[in-house]
Amino acid sequence: MALYKFDKFKAEKADNSPELTIIVSKSNKTSQAIKTAVIVADGAIFTKSIC
Repeated sequence: MALYKFDKFKAEKADNSPELTIIVSKSNKTSQAIKTAVIVADGAIFTKSIC
């Protein structure tokens, strides 16, 4: 979320997002936690973009 930038109206869009790789053991709790975090982050970014 710290990498979010509102650039909807900018003429030039550059993708400066760093690539991220997470290595964890295969567990359902970890998978569910990551899915939940992605959903929350996507919701926050969507909310910021419509305001």
